Amino acid sequence: ELRAVREGKWKRVYQHRTRSYVGVEPGRDGHPGPYAYLTVPAALYDLQQDIGETTDVSSAHPDVVGRLDALAEDARRALGDRLTGRMGEKVRAPGRRKFDRPDTIAHAAVGAAVTLADPPSPSYPGSGPSTLTDGRVGSRAHGDGRWLGFSDVDLRATVDLGRARRVGRIGLDCLQAQGPWIFLPPLVAFSTSADGDAWTVVGSVETPVERDAERRARLIAVEADGSAVRYVRVHARNQTLPAWHPGAGESAWIFVDEIVIEEA
Repeated sequence: ELRAVREGKWKRVYQHRTRSYVGVEPGRDGHPGPYAYLTVPAALYDLQQDIGETTDVSSAHPDVVGRLDALAEDARRALGDRLTGRMGEKVRAPGRRKFDRPDTIAHAAVGAAVTLADPPSPSYPGSGPSTLTDGRVGSRAHGDGRWLGFSDVDLRATVDLGRARRVGRIGLDCLQAQGPWIFLPPLVAFSTSADGDAWTVVGSVETPVERDAERRARLIAVEADGSAVRYVRVHARNQTLPAWHPGAGESAWIFVDEIVIEEA
């Protein structure tokens, strides 16, 4: 939020919400009191004469207001400003360590609708169910917004391709980072359906739970028979942490970033 611009003795303040202890009961016994929330109005202050910012002199100095507003606009254009809903032209995503792979992947399910039986953790929601078919893969940082995280529940996802398509390969891209309790699912099962009612099990993949300190992404996949189907269902089983892990007995995490469906 661009709340103010300072130039020498001049301070141009823009309207914003803030919190204050002014006018509220103080805390007791070492505990803080409640905050008051107030709206700070737009104003111009002469800090040389008014260090407490009590008197708005904007009407007396329109030239200063104009000059500082121009500086503020330059900053908003470059960096963005949540107060005015501006996106900065020179803002980029934070740099993150990536796996040795492209950032995007093309496949038949990109843009397809996804339904989840259970929502991901509020701490790792990605962009919701569509994260699994947005064609973007995650980085080595599990909090990068491209991974969905599940704990205490299995991943059960249903993809609607929109029309019948001949499917040749189905995969679930998963993250392993055993330090922060993220394990590959011990079992992933894949099913398909032409109408959403009758389902056929395509196959499943079991992954043994082994100690592995390497952070890695893995596409767990099966080959389908090329039949024309509209719906694909993926069930990735969660687990408790193994006896050799420091969190033994606690719920592990499943992190997934894409359901990859390739046409035959």
